[in-house]
Amino acid sequence: DLLTPFANRVNRELQKSKMAVATYMLINGDGNSPAADVVDSKDFATTVAGKLNYEALMRWLADRARRGTPVDTVLGNYKAWIDWILLWTPTLNGNRSEAEALAAAGGPKLMTAMTVAPGVKFALSSTVPDDQLVGFTKGETLEELIEAGSVISESERAVQNQSITYVRTENTGYRIVFPDTREIMDYGTASS
Repeated sequence: DLLTPFANRVNRELQKSKMAVATYMLINGDGNSPAADVVDSKDFATTVAGKLNYEALMRWLADRARRGTPVDTVLGNYKAWIDWILLWTPTLNGNRSEAEALAAAGGPKLMTAMTVAPGVKFALSSTVPDDQLVGFTKGETLEELIEAGSVISESERAVQNQSITYVRTENTGYRIVFPDTREIMDYGTASS
C-alpha cells in the first residue's frame, strides 16, 4: 500500500504530540490541578549535580510509597534515560562494564533489568527538562479524553504528478485525576 509509510509517519507524529501534551500536564497541571511538587535529590542523599544517584532515587521512591502514593512509572528525557541505564549498569575500572568483561572472559552475556523496585518502569518523553524525573502512578494520574467521532482521515492521490496528501485529525485532551499521585525529583544540583 502506497499510503502506509505516510500513515505511519502521521501516527508517529500524533503520538509524539500526545506525549508532549501529557508530559506538560503531568509537570504543570491542567488548570484544575496545580503543578507537580518538586523535590531535590540532595534532600535524600549526598549528590553530584546532573548525576542520577541510586540512594536518592531509591529513598525518593520509598518516600512516595510510604506516603501512600507509590510511583510505578518514572518519566524522563533522553539524558535521564541514559543516566537511568548507567545507574543500573555495573562497571569496572576501565572502559567496559562488568557484564562486558564477564562475556569477554567466556561468561554468559547478561542483560540489565530496566526496572527497579517491583513494578517501577522508565518511560521516555523528550519534553521533560534535563536532570528531572517525573514519578507518577500511571493508572491514577492522567486520563486521556478523545472527542467522540473526532478521527478524520483523508487521502488523495494524483497519479499525474505523484503527489500524495494524507491527513489525520484527532481531538484529544488529558486531565489530571488525582494530583497527589505525581511528583518531580530534580537531580540537577549538588549537595553542599
